[in-house]
Amino acid sequence: MWYKNNKFDRGHLSPRCDFEGDLERKMTFYYINAAPQSRSLNRGGWRDLEVYARSNATKKVAKVITGTYGTLDTFGGISVPKNFFKILVFCDSSFEIYVGVNYGTRRSANDVCLPVACSWRHAQTREDIMATQIYCCGYNATLIRSFGLTGKELKIH
Repeated sequence: MWYKNNKFDRGHLSPRCDFEGDLERKMTFYYINAAPQSRSLNRGGWRDLEVYARSNATKKVAKVITGTYGTLDTFGGISVPKNFFKILVFCDSSFEIYVGVNYGTRRSANDVCLPVACSWRHAQTREDIMATQIYCCGYNATLIRSFGLTGKELKIH
């Protein structure tokens, strides 16, 4: 398997913990649901964001949209994404957009998106953002298009 003996984790787009059955959990390990992700992002901020999304799934979150965008590099014929994104669409029609920067390509928040405060982290200090590599982003049509979306996906009805 390509993921062995290299510097990347198999970053899940939909985490295995979000599924109840053994077969469903096993299926999350296939490449269609995974992308090369830095260990620090996968085991740090991205994992914490997944826990936050899961903890709100039954009471507040109507849907989760996740994926990758941009290409950092290619190893062994597999594209390494520059960024991961996760959008939480809440039952009240509000939403939060998160971008995780892959593999230590630390940038200022303004280079990634228009940073805003989100409920996941009430106080986002510069140190918090740099440590987790996760940015909470305001709505921007260009950013949404870079995810391969139109914006209509953010509606729950």
